[in-house]
Amino acid sequence: MILGRITGLDPAGPLFENEEAPCRLSKDDAGFVDVIHTDGDKIILGGAGLMQECGHHDWYPFGGKDQPGCPTFDVACDHSKAVEYFIDSVKGVKTFLGEKFANTVNDLLNRPAKCFIDGNCPEMGYPDHDDAAIEGHDFM
Repeated sequence: MILGRITGLDPAGPLFENEEAPCRLSKDDAGFVDVIHTDGDKIILGGAGLMQECGHHDWYPFGGKDQPGCPTFDVACDHSKAVEYFIDSVKGVKTFLGEKFANTVNDLLNRPAKCFIDGNCPEMGYPDHDDAAIEGHDFM
């Protein structure tokens, strides 16, 4: 039996980065896997999260490494922001619209305009949804 959905809240990076799918969270673990990456710096820089894509939708708020309001080298703060963002999405406090593929020129060419036209763009967190036309990097 496959799970319907898994939401990864800043999955662990140390010892899991670049591991094969059976050893870390992957999009094969459920029908829909969305991931919020908030602390993906290298461990020597205070990071504890995974930067590697591992879901159908991978969200990297504020670049996925350092979160606003968190002191430098405060692993607990950046790491726990994924939980705060998800709780806010459940409460409907704040929505995060998907600005797909916004970090490189190549990615801009692949931006799925359809979701903006029909108003069905995924949002980070609880309201995120599976859309076969939209997969990969999601950035804020």
